[in-house]
Amino acid sequence: MADHSLPTISSNYVNFLTELDNRLDDLAVGIAVDSTGLPPGAIRFDRSESNWRTWNGSNWNDPLASSYKININGTVGATTPTTGAFTTLTTSGVASLAAGSTVGGLAVVTVSGTQTLTGKTLTNPVISTIINTGTITLPTATTTLVGRDTTDTLTNKTLTRPRFADGGSIDDADGNKLIEFDAVAGGMNYLKVANAPTGSPAVVTLTAAGGNTNISLNLVPTGSGSITINGVPAVTTTGTQTLTNKTLGSGTVYNGGTIGYDYGGTGTTTAPVAGAVVYGASVTAQGYTAAGTAGQLLQSNGASAPTWVNASSLSVSYAATAGSANTATSANTAGSAVVANNAATVTNGVYTVGDQTIGGLKAFSSSLFVQLPAATDSEIQFGFTRLSGTGAAYFYHLNNTAKTLGLYDTATGSRWYTDSANNLVVSGNVTAFSDERVKTDWKPLHSTFVHDLANIKSGSYLRKDIDVRHVGVSAQSLQQVLPEAVLTDDEGMLSVNYGAAAMVSAVELAKVVLQLQREIEELKQKLA
Repeated sequence: MADHSLPTISSNYVNFLTELDNRLDDLAVGIAVDSTGLPPGAIRFDRSESNWRTWNGSNWNDPLASSYKININGTVGATTPTTGAFTTLTTSGVASLAAGSTVGGLAVVTVSGTQTLTGKTLTNPVISTIINTGTITLPTATTTLVGRDTTDTLTNKTLTRPRFADGGSIDDADGNKLIEFDAVAGGMNYLKVANAPTGSPAVVTLTAAGGNTNISLNLVPTGSGSITINGVPAVTTTGTQTLTNKTLGSGTVYNGGTIGYDYGGTGTTTAPVAGAVVYGASVTAQGYTAAGTAGQLLQSNGASAPTWVNASSLSVSYAATAGSANTATSANTAGSAVVANNAATVTNGVYTVGDQTIGGLKAFSSSLFVQLPAATDSEIQFGFTRLSGTGAAYFYHLNNTAKTLGLYDTATGSRWYTDSANNLVVSGNVTAFSDERVKTDWKPLHSTFVHDLANIKSGSYLRKDIDVRHVGVSAQSLQQVLPEAVLTDDEGMLSVNYGAAAMVSAVELAKVVLQLQREIEELKQKLA
């Protein structure tokens, strides 16, 4: 420690040298902290704080680091550090280097501010974020950062609109392709996959979606492969396939626009004209005659098409009045029809006019058609009555204009009839045979019957064939739930036993109602 106010003019020679020597020693060690007599502005190096301080006359303060810049170049006056001059620059306490500081003309990395590091290796760095065009959050110690050019396994990650390169794929664990993506220029339509919740029925849906109004969904097999649905080959619009137990709807075509003769069709695209008669044109197709004129007869021409001819051109003569002999002179029949003046009996024939009693059972080898005179131009009646005694007479009434047919009796009127909309109207009740004594093998309906019943397609609909609106259900929809109530005719058309279906449905609904009532009573007791 030295007193820097000494020596003075009054100091003797011995003291002068000692006092001056103490001051020089003090300056050599950077001025001790307990030195006295220092003038204000004196500078010393504080070893405890490792910084430079100034003396304000009473205290050491104002570190020079905040007021001065000290350039360390290794060699005084050099512009670049000398090789090997220093290896470490250490600051402690409040000492710091301001942003933009340099050492030997090189920028110094600081703890604050934004700087670019080039060609630097960071060993075990702790980095919160990396800022580029966006923010990249580095993983914690328990996770792994996904690399751009590495193979990584993503677990429980949500990918929002991931992009696959043209020809890119989703592979299995062994690297085999599961799905390959084939992009086309300007692609705006896509395949949409929708999952399904639990319940019945559960339907997973594949939908062609996108910007177009009409989008086709094309499934293309490879080579001789085929498209199957649940293991069953799908029906295609091209190629030859065998359909078994399939119903072809209205407008269905087969074999180039026709339904083949062997499949119940006509085998021809020719449409008949009004009044034409269908005939077998060949073993594979039907044909139609031209429309004949009133009074003409159809004449067979063997294997050729039949033709219409006038009755006068045939070698048959007959009397026009009831009192004539009515004897066929050239009847072209297997046996002669012998009729003697409308006699009570006829050999091998029947009368064309007058009353006649036919006894015994008569058998016909083919369909019997009876032409009856009409009461009016639109109505035909024929019936049965007793030869003797009293009682109601029954007769059928056909109205060609209204397209109705009914059974009537002279005492009470109509028994039943069909109206113009093909509805059957009955004056009494319609019942179905249902005696339990002839029934066996009873089975309960499945547990989800009532739930499935609510999904049956029902409502008001328009009958396309008769252009009349009705209410009812879809037979195809009901067939999935209650197949025993749906019948199929020889042409594959479906019909519904509405009475049985409605009765069974009502009983099952009643069971559900009773169960709900029991549950309501139990809840009331718990709440009481």
